[in-house]
Parts: sequence; C-alpha cells; structure tokens
Amino acid sequence: MGAGLRDADNLAWKLAGVLHGSLSPDCLTTYEQERKPHARKMIQLAVAMGCAMTEGGEIGSRLRRSLAPLTTRIPSLRKRIADGATPALTATSFVHRHPLHPGLAGTLCPNPVIDAGARRVDELAPHQFVMVTTLGPTAGQQYEIERRGGFIVHVPTNSELGHWLTRGHTAAAIVRPDRTVMLTSRSLAGIYTRLPTFGV
Repeated sequence: MGAGLRDADNLAWKLAGVLHGSLSPDCLTTYEQERKPHARKMIQLAVAMGCAMTEGGEIGSRLRRSLAPLTTRIPSLRKRIADGATPALTATSFVHRHPLHPGLAGTLCPNPVIDAGARRVDELAPHQFVMVTTLGPTAGQQYEIERRGGFIVHVPTNSELGHWLTRGHTAAAIVRPDRTVMLTSRSLAGIYTRLPTFGV
C-alpha cells in the first residue's frame, strides 16, 4: 500500500507540471524508470525477509532462535533492521545520483517539525520543490529559488534536518514535491539554478 501511494505521488506532481506547462511531457517517462526498479527491489526484500522468518523447518527455527538475539549486538545490523529506509530511486533527470557517491539523491527527505508553530515541511510547502539547506541564501539566490516556485527551508546544523544533511555529506538538497531528494551539493551556489521552474 505504501508503494502504491508513492507511485501515485511520483506521477501526480509530474502530471501537474505537464498540465500546468512548467514541465515537458517527456518527464512522464521518468515515472516508470524510477518506480519499477524500486518496486522490484521492495518485493525482493519482502520475499527475502519472509524466507528468513519462515523457511528451513525445525532447523531454520532453531537457527532463528539462536541468531536473532545476536542481531541486537551488532550495531550496523541492528541499525539496518530498525531503519526501515526504502531503496533509493534510480537515476533519472529528476534524480541526480553520482555513481560513486550517490549520497541522499533518490532517497526520501525526513518530515520533522521545523518551526515554532509545530509545522512540518509538508505543511509549509505542499506540492512544491523545496531547497533544504544549512546555508543562508543570498538575496539573489532566494529570489531565484522563489521565482522558480521553490520554497527554502533554512535549518540549523544541529536540527533533525541539519543532521540528516550532515550524514549525507552535503549542505543543500533539492527535494521534489513527492519528498524525494533530486540533487545535493555542499554549496547553494552549485545547486540553486538546477531547481526546476514548477507551478508558477
């Protein structure tokens, strides 16, 4: 069900952009390019987890009883099991993944509370591209981001989104309307002009 919602979200903002005239109809080809491999990986992961939990008869059950408690003692394995992160989307014109250093591109942006009014990114900028950054934009950068229909989320480095950017070895990220990271950079200057004009 979650994958189905992501499918719909992925296609909805692209269709809206095409109908509005701010995106080329060619962008619709990225829907299948992004979602099909992702859905295949999720199905393979679910099948593998099901096998790990049920296969092997009595021997498998004994192995699970003795090995399962050990997973809590291996930090990297414990983190991977508890993380719940889904695989990143494939590189397309809306997901700029470097083959050697993919970073956050193609992954989902967290949606924490980010202001005093207890609002989240989704509430502050629904259906918009968002520039999440720990760097203060110049007046020119801010003007250009807003002119393209983007919304700036300037966060402290010690905030949840600030830590997320730091873990991804970046300082700025363009986040799509479906909250998938499109592109990252260590500087706003290297990224803000890559923001698509959308919905303006």
